[in-house]
Amino acid sequence: MAMSADDRGPEGISGWLALVALQCSSAAIFSVFDAARIFQGLWSPKFTTIAPFVLSALLVAGISVGANVMATILLFTKSNRFPAVFIASLILRIGKNLFEILTIKQISSSPIDPAPLIGSVVYAGILIPYILRSKRIHNTYSSHNSRYISATSRYIESIILSFEIFIRVIVLCAQLVFPVLAFAGWCQHIYTCFRGSSYVFGIVGALLPPIGIVHGWGIWVGFWR
Repeated sequence: MAMSADDRGPEGISGWLALVALQCSSAAIFSVFDAARIFQGLWSPKFTTIAPFVLSALLVAGISVGANVMATILLFTKSNRFPAVFIASLILRIGKNLFEILTIKQISSSPIDPAPLIGSVVYAGILIPYILRSKRIHNTYSSHNSRYISATSRYIESIILSFEIFIRVIVLCAQLVFPVLAFAGWCQHIYTCFRGSSYVFGIVGALLPPIGIVHGWGIWVGFWR
């Protein structure tokens, strides 16, 4: 027997999903402006000395723009690919902010502002569970409801498929690299603490790896010593 709309639960871009739509759309707009800001660095008098950093930052910003714009298109066209691409865009935002911190540390002595990185982690921590567990998300972006803008459906579909493959490669690389970075950060924590005679904190971080990993990464980006 067919399931009624009431039995299926909430559906459509309203409720909490409307806030996600607002956040997704604003992220796409702001990422374009951010990429334009980085693009201006190509005309900086110091470009010859910081070219690798500027070009790398521009590449990362371009990927971020693509992810945010694609997520916005998929959201409003109610594609069943929206949840995966949106989650990927949130993860990419964390990577982008971390990359910018590491870049600034290398080319400037200015104080590092961790707020964008912390904000992106908090956003991801709130939105990813919602995307994965929400009945509204499931009902709105199921295969039955998936549709694209009719006039350009094939073109959008080809772009989506290409971008999806690219995202999967990034996620695969992250799955391979993250454990290595986590172990290296944990080792950095132990080494730094025992070298500086902070034995208690060193043992705590060794027994509770998340603490040790975060402390080790913080040492790398200059938050702690």
